[in-house]
Amino acid sequence: MKLNEIATILNKDGNLLNMGVVEHLVQFMLNYPQEGTSDKKLAPDVMVARRSMLAKVIAATENAKCFNQFAHLGGLCLLDDWLQKAHKGKIGEVGSPKECDKGVEDLLLTLL
Repeated sequence: MKLNEIATILNKDGNLLNMGVVEHLVQFMLNYPQEGTSDKKLAPDVMVARRSMLAKVIAATENAKCFNQFAHLGGLCLLDDWLQKAHKGKIGEVGSPKECDKGVEDLLLTLL
């Protein structure tokens, strides 16, 4: 799955369609940015914005079974990792956290 394909696993309200797509989302999040893609060199502010968008997909999901599946597949550990990196200013591989303060704030609020 690629970032532009995320919309295919969401309903019109931005929630995950069903439990079957949770595994695809978690795998995407674990492998993002994927090896061998130009996304590997994303600017920190772009990385933060994309992580925030993915976190909002989870936050918008109301199905408890989807949440349980997400947690079972390691999604909460991944979000915790993103939270720790955002809090410590280690998002992205180049630049300082000042480059994406607004985005980091948005990501932190979404994750919390």
